[in-house]
Amino acid sequence: MAVTVSELQSKEKIDVETCMYDDPHDMSTSQIKGCLNGILFDPAWQRKLGATDREQLNIVVLAEKANKFKFLQGYTKWRTTGTWRKVSPTGEVIEEYPDEKNLQMEIEFRDRPDEKVGERIIELFNEYNKREVKEELLYTYTQPIEESSL
Repeated sequence: MAVTVSELQSKEKIDVETCMYDDPHDMSTSQIKGCLNGILFDPAWQRKLGATDREQLNIVVLAEKANKFKFLQGYTKWRTTGTWRKVSPTGEVIEEYPDEKNLQMEIEFRDRPDEKVGERIIELFNEYNKREVKEELLYTYTQPIEESSL
C-alpha cells in the first residue's frame, strides 16, 4: 500500500526541508517512504525544489524482494536477468554465479540542474535498503531524459 505525503504530514514530520536535508539515519522508515514519494511524485515539492530537469530513476533488485517497493506511488517494471562473475585483473573468471531473476523499476522525476534531488533520492534509497530490502548493494541510478513522447 502506498504511503502518501498527506497521510504522513499529519502523523510525522515530513516536509520538503526535512526530506532534503535531515540525516536519513535519524528518520523513521515511514518518513523515508513518504519523502521518496513526495520528492518523486509531488509537483508542488518539485516547484519548491526548483526541479525542472527530466530524469529517470532506475532500481534493479532481485524479483523476490520487489515487494519492498510497493509503497511507491508508481513505476514501470521490467523482468530482467542478472548475471554476475568475479573476474581477475587479467580477465580470468574466478567465480560465476547462477543467473538471477531481477526486476527493474523505472520512475520519471524532476531534478535540479545541480543534481541534488537525484543525489538525495539515491541517499534515501540507500538507507531504506539497509533497513528493509537488505541487499548487499541496491543498484539504483539516474539518467537524464533528453526527449520522449510524454
